[in-house]
Amino acid sequence: MREAAHQPTSTPSVTSLPMPDWERYDALLFDWDGTLVDSQPLNYAVLAQVLREWCQVDITWRWYTAARGTRTPERLRQWEQDNDRTLAVPADEVFAEVRARLADRAGDVRVFEPVRAIAIQARARGLRTAIATGAEREVALAGVRGTGLSELFDAVVTFDDVGLGKPDPGIFLAAALAVSVAPQRCLVLEDSGIGIRAAAAAGMDVLDVRPYLPYSAPCQAVSSKV
Repeated sequence: MREAAHQPTSTPSVTSLPMPDWERYDALLFDWDGTLVDSQPLNYAVLAQVLREWCQVDITWRWYTAARGTRTPERLRQWEQDNDRTLAVPADEVFAEVRARLADRAGDVRVFEPVRAIAIQARARGLRTAIATGAEREVALAGVRGTGLSELFDAVVTFDDVGLGKPDPGIFLAAALAVSVAPQRCLVLEDSGIGIRAAAAAGMDVLDVRPYLPYSAPCQAVSSKV
């Protein structure tokens, strides 16, 4: 895997990302949560709310962000291991409720305009584009529709399409297949360590977007509707 972006030499810009070497790629593959949209505060707030209401359990933002890119079922199993006890409500039921609430609110998240701009430029240059996310299809599609991003992508590949989350490379390989582009001709845009490892395992270059995006704290990105 080659790093496709230079590290910023000054304060990260909130208006642009480094431009890819367009001649090297035939497709751009975008992670969803934390890459295309500032969704982590909402994801955290919904999970925290369900755990508090159903299980009388409180989680912190620090605990949540320490496992950036990890799917909710794995987070719940990790909580049980860390605390040496099971949740009062089965984890699969908690997850189902979280998934349903997120699907209802998925369009409320803020789109990262610098990343949207990269997708627009890729489309204008004739590159294929796809979303490759470890989120469930119900939540991902609701978010793509709700944010008005549908027209920018040829395919949306989710956990439900491959049955394995990142850092397994399956989601990225399935996205490359969906747009009929060889993995070595794909550039991945990612925001998590496990996503970057997944891209590397898939034989793809990666642009780590984290140095360039203005992430929100929970209170900034989540309204009172949660």
